[in-house]
Amino acid sequence: MTSKALFLLLILIASILCAINIGSAEVQTWDEARRGINAIRMLQTEDWWNYRFLDQTDSFNTKPPLFTWMLALSFKWFGVNIWSLRLPSLLAMLAYLSYLWTWIKGWKNSRLADTSLAILISVNGIIGFHVARSGDTDMLFLLFLTVGLGEFFWYLNGAKATRLYCALGAILLAFLTKGVAIALILPGAMAYAWRKKAVWQQKIRPALFVLAGTAVAGLLAYYLCSQFGLATDYPNEQNNLWQAMFLTDGIERFSNSEFESGYHWDYLLVALDLGFGPWIYLLYAAVIFLLFTLGWKTLYRRVKEDELLVFSLFLFCSVGLLLTISQSKHQWYLAPTYPFLAYALARVINFMLEWKGFLAYPILLIWLVLIGFKAMHHYQDQDPLTPLTENWKDDLLNYTSVVVPDNAPQQLLFHLYLCNPELQIVTGAASADLRLQKGDCPDKILGYCLE
Repeated sequence: MTSKALFLLLILIASILCAINIGSAEVQTWDEARRGINAIRMLQTEDWWNYRFLDQTDSFNTKPPLFTWMLALSFKWFGVNIWSLRLPSLLAMLAYLSYLWTWIKGWKNSRLADTSLAILISVNGIIGFHVARSGDTDMLFLLFLTVGLGEFFWYLNGAKATRLYCALGAILLAFLTKGVAIALILPGAMAYAWRKKAVWQQKIRPALFVLAGTAVAGLLAYYLCSQFGLATDYPNEQNNLWQAMFLTDGIERFSNSEFESGYHWDYLLVALDLGFGPWIYLLYAAVIFLLFTLGWKTLYRRVKEDELLVFSLFLFCSVGLLLTISQSKHQWYLAPTYPFLAYALARVINFMLEWKGFLAYPILLIWLVLIGFKAMHHYQDQDPLTPLTENWKDDLLNYTSVVVPDNAPQQLLFHLYLCNPELQIVTGAASADLRLQKGDCPDKILGYCLE
Protein backbone atom coordinates (compact mmCIF):
# COMPACT_ATOMS: atom_id res chain seq x y z
CA MET A 1 0.00 0.00 0.00
CA THR A 2 1.08 3.57 -0.57
CA SER A 3 1.77 5.68 2.48
CA LYS A 4 -1.34 7.81 1.93
CA ALA A 5 -3.55 4.73 1.45
CA LEU A 6 -2.24 3.15 4.67
CA PHE A 7 -2.83 6.41 6.54
CA LEU A 8 -6.43 6.55 5.27
CA LEU A 9 -6.94 2.90 6.28
CA LEU A 10 -5.68 3.62 9.80
CA ILE A 11 -7.95 6.69 10.05
CA LEU A 12 -10.90 4.55 8.89
CA ILE A 13 -10.12 1.90 11.53
CA ALA A 14 -9.81 4.60 14.20
CA SER A 15 -13.15 6.10 13.12
CA ILE A 16 -14.87 2.72 13.30
CA LEU A 17 -13.37 1.87 16.70
CA CYS A 18 -14.47 5.23 18.07
CA ALA A 19 -17.91 5.21 16.42
CA ILE A 20 -18.98 1.69 17.48
CA ASN A 21 -21.99 2.24 19.75
CA ILE A 22 -20.81 5.79 20.46
CA GLY A 23 -24.45 6.86 20.52
CA SER A 24 -25.55 4.15 22.93
CA ALA A 25 -22.49 3.33 25.10
CA GLU A 26 -22.83 3.97 28.81
CA VAL A 27 -22.77 7.61 29.91
CA GLN A 28 -20.24 7.98 32.69
CA THR A 29 -21.25 9.68 35.90
CA TRP A 30 -19.46 12.79 37.12
CA ASP A 31 -17.56 14.45 34.29
CA GLU A 32 -19.33 13.24 31.14
CA ALA A 33 -22.90 13.43 32.45
CA ARG A 34 -22.13 16.72 34.19
CA ARG A 35 -20.65 18.33 31.05
CA GLY A 36 -23.73 17.24 29.12
CA ILE A 37 -26.10 18.78 31.65
CA ASN A 38 -24.03 22.00 31.74
CA ALA A 39 -24.31 22.29 27.94
CA ILE A 40 -28.06 21.54 27.91
CA ARG A 41 -28.72 24.15 30.58
CA MET A 42 -26.56 26.64 28.68
CA LEU A 43 -28.82 26.20 25.67
CA GLN A 44 -32.02 26.37 27.72
CA THR A 45 -31.08 29.56 29.57
CA GLU A 46 -29.10 31.12 26.68
CA ASP A 47 -26.57 32.11 29.35
CA TRP A 48 -23.13 31.42 27.86
CA TRP A 49 -21.25 32.86 30.85
CA ASN A 50 -22.29 30.56 33.71
CA TYR A 51 -22.33 26.82 34.17
CA ARG A 52 -25.61 25.49 35.49
CA PHE A 53 -26.48 22.12 36.96
CA LEU A 54 -30.27 21.69 37.00
CA ASP A 55 -31.72 24.85 38.61
CA GLN A 56 -28.50 26.04 40.26
CA THR A 57 -25.23 27.58 39.11
CA ASP A 58 -22.50 24.96 39.08
CA SER A 59 -19.30 25.39 41.09
CA PHE A 60 -18.20 21.77 40.45
CA ASN A 61 -17.08 22.47 36.87
CA THR A 62 -13.88 24.53 37.12
CA LYS A 63 -12.73 24.07 33.51
CA PRO A 64 -12.68 27.02 31.06
CA PRO A 65 -15.72 27.22 28.77
CA LEU A 66 -14.43 26.31 25.29
CA PHE A 67 -15.46 22.64 25.35
CA THR A 68 -18.86 23.37 26.90
CA TRP A 69 -19.53 25.94 24.17
CA MET A 70 -18.68 23.36 21.50
CA LEU A 71 -20.84 20.74 23.22
CA ALA A 72 -23.77 23.16 23.41
CA LEU A 73 -23.42 23.86 19.68
CA SER A 74 -23.32 20.12 18.98
CA PHE A 75 -26.61 19.70 20.88
CA LYS A 76 -28.11 22.69 19.06
CA TRP A 77 -27.19 21.44 15.59
CA PHE A 78 -27.65 17.68 16.00
CA GLY A 79 -30.11 17.36 18.87
CA VAL A 80 -29.70 16.34 22.49
CA ASN A 81 -28.52 12.72 22.36
CA ILE A 82 -25.51 10.64 23.37
CA TRP A 83 -24.08 10.76 19.84
CA SER A 84 -24.01 14.57 19.90
CA LEU A 85 -22.44 14.44 23.37
CA ARG A 86 -19.40 12.60 21.97
CA LEU A 87 -19.19 14.04 18.46
CA PRO A 88 -16.71 16.85 19.36
CA SER A 89 -14.33 14.27 20.85
CA LEU A 90 -14.57 12.01 17.80
CA LEU A 91 -13.76 14.89 15.44
CA ALA A 92 -10.93 16.03 17.71
CA MET A 93 -9.46 12.51 17.64
CA LEU A 94 -9.41 12.44 13.82
CA ALA A 95 -7.70 15.84 13.68
CA TYR A 96 -5.25 14.75 16.40
CA LEU A 97 -4.21 11.57 14.56
CA SER A 98 -3.91 13.42 11.25
CA TYR A 99 -1.64 16.07 12.76
CA LEU A 100 0.58 13.48 14.44
CA TRP A 101 0.95 11.52 11.21
CA THR A 102 1.93 14.67 9.33
CA TRP A 103 4.38 15.67 12.07
CA ILE A 104 6.21 12.32 12.24
CA LYS A 105 6.18 11.80 8.47
CA GLY A 106 7.64 15.27 7.94
CA TRP A 107 10.30 14.70 10.58
CA LYS A 108 11.36 11.15 9.66
CA ASN A 109 9.35 9.02 7.23
CA SER A 110 5.91 7.55 6.57
CA ARG A 111 6.80 4.13 8.02
CA LEU A 112 7.41 5.60 11.48
CA ALA A 113 4.30 7.77 11.12
CA ASP A 114 2.13 4.77 10.19
CA THR A 115 3.57 2.63 13.00
CA SER A 116 3.02 5.38 15.59
CA LEU A 117 -0.56 5.86 14.44
CA ALA A 118 -1.26 2.13 14.49
CA ILE A 119 -0.01 1.93 18.08
CA LEU A 120 -2.10 4.90 19.21
CA ILE A 121 -5.39 3.61 17.80
CA SER A 122 -4.87 0.27 19.55
CA VAL A 123 -4.40 1.68 23.09
CA ASN A 124 -7.15 2.54 25.57
CA GLY A 125 -5.47 5.81 26.50
CA ILE A 126 -6.64 7.42 23.24
CA ILE A 127 -9.70 5.57 21.92
CA GLY A 128 -11.23 4.66 25.24
CA PHE A 129 -12.66 5.81 28.54
CA HIS A 130 -12.57 9.57 29.20
CA VAL A 131 -10.87 10.45 25.90
CA ALA A 132 -12.04 9.91 22.29
CA ARG A 133 -15.20 8.00 23.26
CA SER A 134 -16.26 10.42 25.96
CA GLY A 135 -18.14 13.71 26.00
CA ASP A 136 -15.44 15.36 28.09
CA THR A 137 -12.63 17.86 27.65
CA ASP A 138 -9.68 15.48 27.32
CA MET A 139 -9.65 14.67 23.59
CA LEU A 140 -10.07 18.29 22.51
CA PHE A 141 -7.37 19.26 25.00
CA LEU A 142 -5.02 16.61 23.55
CA LEU A 143 -5.60 17.96 20.04
CA PHE A 144 -4.74 21.57 20.88
CA LEU A 145 -1.88 20.62 23.21
CA THR A 146 -0.27 18.30 20.65
CA VAL A 147 -0.57 20.86 17.87
CA GLY A 148 1.00 23.47 20.15
CA LEU A 149 3.88 21.15 21.05
CA GLY A 150 4.36 20.12 17.42
CA GLU A 151 4.52 23.67 16.12
CA PHE A 152 6.90 24.62 18.96
CA PHE A 153 9.12 21.65 18.08
CA TRP A 154 9.22 22.54 14.38
CA TYR A 155 10.16 26.14 15.14
CA LEU A 156 13.01 25.08 17.42
CA ASN A 157 14.29 22.80 14.68
CA GLY A 158 14.59 25.40 11.97
CA ALA A 159 11.06 26.12 10.75
CA LYS A 160 9.69 29.60 10.06
CA ALA A 161 8.53 31.94 12.78
CA THR A 162 4.89 31.36 11.82
CA ARG A 163 5.20 27.99 13.55
CA LEU A 164 5.91 29.74 16.82
CA TYR A 165 2.81 31.92 16.44
CA CYS A 166 0.69 28.83 15.67
CA ALA A 167 2.13 27.14 18.77
CA LEU A 168 1.05 30.05 20.96
CA GLY A 169 -2.47 30.00 19.52
CA ALA A 170 -2.85 26.24 19.99
CA ILE A 171 -1.59 26.35 23.58
CA LEU A 172 -4.03 29.16 24.34
CA LEU A 173 -6.89 27.00 22.98
CA ALA A 174 -5.62 24.09 25.10
CA PHE A 175 -5.74 26.33 28.16
CA LEU A 176 -9.28 27.47 27.33
CA THR A 177 -10.26 23.79 27.09
CA LYS A 178 -8.77 22.35 30.28
CA GLY A 179 -7.11 25.19 32.13
CA VAL A 180 -4.09 24.59 34.32
CA ALA A 181 -3.55 21.05 32.99
CA ILE A 182 -1.16 22.60 30.46
CA ALA A 183 1.25 23.13 33.38
CA LEU A 184 2.20 19.44 33.14
CA ILE A 185 4.09 19.94 29.87
CA LEU A 186 5.61 23.36 30.58
CA PRO A 187 8.78 22.21 32.43
CA GLY A 188 9.64 19.73 29.68
CA ALA A 189 8.91 22.20 26.89
CA MET A 190 10.97 24.92 28.57
CA ALA A 191 13.86 22.51 29.20
CA TYR A 192 13.89 21.56 25.52
CA ALA A 193 13.75 25.25 24.54
CA TRP A 194 16.82 25.84 26.74
CA ARG A 195 18.58 22.99 24.94
CA LYS A 196 17.84 24.76 21.64
CA LYS A 197 18.63 28.25 22.97
CA ALA A 198 20.82 28.97 19.95
CA VAL A 199 17.64 29.08 17.83
CA TRP A 200 16.16 31.76 20.06
CA GLN A 201 19.36 33.79 19.86
CA GLN A 202 19.33 33.66 16.06
CA LYS A 203 15.60 34.50 15.81
CA ILE A 204 15.25 37.05 18.56
CA ARG A 205 12.54 39.11 16.82
CA PRO A 206 9.94 36.28 16.56
CA ALA A 207 10.74 35.33 20.15
CA LEU A 208 10.04 38.88 21.30
CA PHE A 209 6.79 38.93 19.31
CA VAL A 210 5.69 35.71 20.98
CA LEU A 211 6.61 37.00 24.42
CA ALA A 212 4.45 40.04 23.74
CA GLY A 213 1.74 37.81 22.30
CA THR A 214 1.92 35.60 25.38
CA ALA A 215 1.31 38.61 27.59
CA VAL A 216 -1.70 39.64 25.48
CA ALA A 217 -3.03 36.07 25.35
CA GLY A 218 -2.60 35.78 29.11
CA LEU A 219 -4.59 38.95 29.67
CA LEU A 220 -7.28 37.69 27.28
CA ALA A 221 -7.51 34.34 29.07
CA TYR A 222 -7.54 36.09 32.43
CA TYR A 223 -10.34 38.43 31.38
CA LEU A 224 -12.44 35.61 29.89
CA CYS A 225 -12.13 33.33 32.91
CA SER A 226 -12.48 36.14 35.45
CA GLN A 227 -15.76 37.22 33.84
CA PHE A 228 -17.07 33.64 33.60
CA GLY A 229 -19.12 32.28 36.47
CA LEU A 230 -19.80 35.56 38.23
CA ALA A 231 -23.30 34.35 39.18
CA THR A 232 -21.85 31.23 40.81
CA ASP A 233 -21.38 30.76 44.54
CA TYR A 234 -17.92 29.21 44.63
CA PRO A 235 -16.60 27.76 47.92
CA ASN A 236 -13.82 29.28 50.00
CA GLU A 237 -14.65 32.86 49.00
CA GLN A 238 -13.64 32.32 45.35
CA ASN A 239 -15.29 34.94 43.15
CA ASN A 240 -15.08 33.60 39.60
CA LEU A 241 -13.91 30.77 37.38
CA TRP A 242 -10.31 32.05 37.25
CA GLN A 243 -9.88 31.78 41.00
CA ALA A 244 -11.71 28.44 41.23
CA MET A 245 -9.63 27.01 38.39
CA PHE A 246 -6.27 27.87 39.93
CA LEU A 247 -7.11 27.29 43.58
CA THR A 248 -9.25 24.16 43.21
CA ASP A 249 -8.18 22.56 39.95
CA GLY A 250 -4.54 23.50 40.43
CA ILE A 251 -3.32 23.90 43.98
CA GLU A 252 -5.90 21.60 45.61
CA ARG A 253 -5.29 18.76 43.15
CA PHE A 254 -1.54 19.02 43.58
CA SER A 255 -1.26 19.44 47.33
CA ASN A 256 -4.44 18.22 49.06
CA SER A 257 -4.23 14.50 49.90
CA GLU A 258 -8.00 14.37 50.47
CA PHE A 259 -8.86 15.73 47.00
CA GLU A 260 -10.40 12.94 44.87
CA SER A 261 -8.24 9.84 44.43
CA GLY A 262 -5.27 10.76 46.61
CA TYR A 263 -1.59 9.91 46.29
CA HIS A 264 -0.34 6.59 44.84
CA TRP A 265 3.41 5.96 44.58
CA ASP A 266 2.96 3.46 41.71
CA TYR A 267 0.69 5.75 39.68
CA LEU A 268 2.97 5.89 36.63
CA LEU A 269 3.29 2.10 36.30
CA VAL A 270 -0.44 1.51 36.74
CA ALA A 271 -1.50 4.32 34.40
CA LEU A 272 0.85 3.14 31.65
CA ASP A 273 -0.41 -0.41 32.04
CA LEU A 274 -4.04 0.71 31.72
CA GLY A 275 -3.57 3.37 29.07
CA PHE A 276 -0.77 2.02 26.86
CA GLY A 277 -1.54 -1.67 27.21
CA PRO A 278 0.91 -4.46 26.27
CA TRP A 279 2.96 -2.06 24.13
CA ILE A 280 4.51 -0.50 27.23
CA TYR A 281 6.08 -3.85 28.16
CA LEU A 282 7.65 -4.13 24.72
CA LEU A 283 9.09 -0.65 25.24
CA TYR A 284 10.37 -1.61 28.72
CA ALA A 285 12.01 -4.75 27.28
CA ALA A 286 13.58 -2.81 24.41
CA VAL A 287 15.10 -0.18 26.73
CA ILE A 288 16.55 -2.86 29.03
CA PHE A 289 17.89 -4.85 26.06
CA LEU A 290 19.52 -1.78 24.49
CA LEU A 291 21.06 -0.74 27.82
CA PHE A 292 22.70 -4.15 28.23
CA THR A 293 23.83 -4.51 24.61
CA LEU A 294 24.84 -0.94 23.75
CA GLY A 295 25.57 0.53 27.14
CA TRP A 296 24.06 3.74 28.41
CA LYS A 297 26.63 6.00 26.72
CA THR A 298 25.97 4.58 23.25
CA LEU A 299 22.22 4.56 23.85
CA TYR A 300 22.40 8.17 25.03
CA ARG A 301 24.29 9.12 21.87
CA ARG A 302 21.73 7.33 19.67
CA VAL A 303 18.85 9.12 21.38
CA LYS A 304 20.61 12.49 20.95
CA GLU A 305 20.75 11.89 17.20
CA ASP A 306 16.93 12.15 16.97
CA GLU A 307 15.62 15.47 18.27
CA LEU A 308 12.05 14.15 18.44
CA LEU A 309 13.19 11.37 20.78
CA VAL A 310 14.89 13.97 22.96
CA PHE A 311 11.75 16.13 22.92
CA SER A 312 9.65 13.06 23.81
CA LEU A 313 11.93 12.23 26.74
CA PHE A 314 11.74 15.78 28.12
CA LEU A 315 7.94 15.84 27.91
CA PHE A 316 7.45 12.37 29.39
CA CYS A 317 9.71 13.19 32.34
CA SER A 318 7.89 16.49 32.87
CA VAL A 319 4.37 15.01 32.89
CA GLY A 320 5.36 11.80 34.67
CA LEU A 321 7.26 13.52 37.48
CA LEU A 322 4.60 16.15 38.18
CA LEU A 323 1.82 13.56 38.23
CA THR A 324 3.83 11.21 40.45
CA ILE A 325 4.32 13.85 43.14
CA SER A 326 0.80 15.24 42.75
CA GLN A 327 -1.74 14.19 45.38
CA SER A 328 -4.56 13.70 42.87
CA LYS A 329 -4.39 12.02 39.48
CA HIS A 330 -6.30 9.69 37.17
CA GLN A 331 -5.08 7.32 34.48
CA TRP A 332 -6.17 9.60 31.60
CA TYR A 333 -3.99 12.46 32.88
CA LEU A 334 -1.00 10.71 31.28
CA ALA A 335 -2.56 10.80 27.77
CA PRO A 336 -0.44 13.81 26.57
CA THR A 337 2.64 11.56 26.66
CA TYR A 338 1.21 8.72 24.55
CA PRO A 339 2.09 10.07 21.07
CA PHE A 340 5.71 10.45 22.22
CA LEU A 341 5.77 6.96 23.72
CA ALA A 342 4.26 5.67 20.46
CA TYR A 343 7.01 7.36 18.45
CA ALA A 344 9.72 5.88 20.68
CA LEU A 345 8.15 2.43 20.33
CA ALA A 346 7.83 2.89 16.57
CA ARG A 347 11.58 3.52 16.44
CA VAL A 348 12.12 0.28 18.39
CA ILE A 349 9.81 -1.71 16.08
CA ASN A 350 11.47 -0.23 12.99
CA PHE A 351 14.86 -1.33 14.36
CA MET A 352 13.53 -4.82 15.10
CA LEU A 353 12.15 -5.22 11.57
CA GLU A 354 15.44 -4.11 10.02
CA TRP A 355 17.19 -6.69 12.21
CA LYS A 356 14.78 -9.61 11.67
CA GLY A 357 12.01 -9.02 9.13
CA PHE A 358 9.92 -12.00 10.27
CA LEU A 359 9.21 -10.16 13.56
CA ALA A 360 6.60 -8.19 11.61
CA TYR A 361 4.23 -11.16 11.93
CA PRO A 362 4.05 -11.45 15.75
CA ILE A 363 3.91 -7.65 16.06
CA LEU A 364 1.04 -7.50 13.56
CA LEU A 365 -0.70 -10.33 15.42
CA ILE A 366 -0.46 -8.42 18.72
CA TRP A 367 -1.92 -5.34 17.01
CA LEU A 368 -4.80 -7.30 15.47
CA VAL A 369 -5.63 -8.93 18.82
CA LEU A 370 -5.68 -5.53 20.55
CA ILE A 371 -7.87 -4.03 17.81
CA GLY A 372 -10.20 -7.06 18.00
CA PHE A 373 -10.58 -6.86 21.77
CA LYS A 374 -11.17 -3.12 21.56
CA ALA A 375 -13.87 -3.54 18.89
CA MET A 376 -15.54 -6.32 20.87
CA HIS A 377 -15.51 -4.28 24.08
CA HIS A 378 -17.00 -1.25 22.38
CA TYR A 379 -19.63 -3.40 20.64
CA GLN A 380 -20.75 -4.80 23.98
CA ASP A 381 -20.82 -1.39 25.66
CA GLN A 382 -24.48 -0.44 26.02
CA ASP A 383 -25.94 2.05 28.45
CA PRO A 384 -28.18 0.08 30.83
CA LEU A 385 -30.26 3.18 31.63
CA THR A 386 -31.45 3.79 28.05
CA PRO A 387 -34.04 0.98 27.86
CA LEU A 388 -35.09 1.61 31.47
CA THR A 389 -35.77 5.32 31.07
CA GLU A 390 -37.80 4.58 27.90
CA ASN A 391 -40.53 3.43 30.30
CA TRP A 392 -40.66 6.97 31.68
CA LYS A 393 -40.53 8.75 28.33
CA ASP A 394 -44.29 9.27 27.87
CA ASP A 395 -44.64 10.84 31.31
CA LEU A 396 -41.58 13.03 30.79
CA LEU A 397 -42.89 14.25 27.43
CA ASN A 398 -46.39 14.97 28.75
CA TYR A 399 -45.17 17.03 31.69
CA THR A 400 -42.83 20.00 31.80
CA SER A 401 -41.10 19.72 35.16
CA VAL A 402 -39.73 17.16 37.61
CA VAL A 403 -38.31 17.68 41.09
CA VAL A 404 -35.30 15.57 42.09
CA PRO A 405 -33.31 15.08 45.32
CA ASP A 406 -29.95 16.81 45.60
CA ASN A 407 -27.94 13.57 45.53
CA ALA A 408 -29.62 11.92 42.50
CA PRO A 409 -27.11 10.15 40.18
CA GLN A 410 -25.92 12.51 37.46
CA GLN A 411 -26.12 9.94 34.66
CA LEU A 412 -29.77 9.32 35.54
CA LEU A 413 -30.49 13.06 35.42
CA PHE A 414 -28.80 13.31 32.03
CA HIS A 415 -31.06 10.50 30.77
CA LEU A 416 -34.10 12.47 31.90
CA TYR A 417 -32.95 15.25 29.58
CA LEU A 418 -32.43 12.70 26.80
CA CYS A 419 -36.10 11.73 27.12
CA ASN A 420 -37.18 15.39 27.02
CA PRO A 421 -34.48 18.03 26.34
CA GLU A 422 -36.91 20.83 27.28
CA LEU A 423 -37.60 19.34 30.70
CA GLN A 424 -37.30 21.60 33.73
CA ILE A 425 -35.48 19.70 36.48
CA VAL A 426 -35.52 21.37 39.88
CA THR A 427 -34.04 20.30 43.19
CA GLY A 428 -34.96 20.23 46.87
CA ALA A 429 -38.48 20.88 48.07
CA ALA A 430 -39.66 22.80 44.98
CA SER A 431 -43.00 21.91 43.41
CA ALA A 432 -43.18 20.20 40.00
CA ASP A 433 -45.42 18.00 37.85
CA LEU A 434 -43.40 14.86 38.60
CA ARG A 435 -41.16 13.75 41.46
CA LEU A 436 -38.08 11.55 41.34
CA GLN A 437 -37.43 9.93 44.68
CA LYS A 438 -36.04 6.79 46.21
CA GLY A 439 -38.61 4.06 46.59
CA ASP A 440 -39.85 0.65 45.54
CA CYS A 441 -41.86 0.51 42.31
CA PRO A 442 -42.05 -1.61 39.12
CA ASP A 443 -40.02 0.92 37.11
CA LYS A 444 -37.34 1.55 39.73
CA ILE A 445 -34.01 2.78 38.22
CA LEU A 446 -30.88 2.96 40.38
CA GLY A 447 -33.23 2.86 43.37
CA TYR A 448 -35.35 5.81 42.18
CA CYS A 449 -39.00 5.99 41.14
CA LEU A 450 -40.80 8.61 39.06
CA GLU A 451 -44.16 9.60 40.53
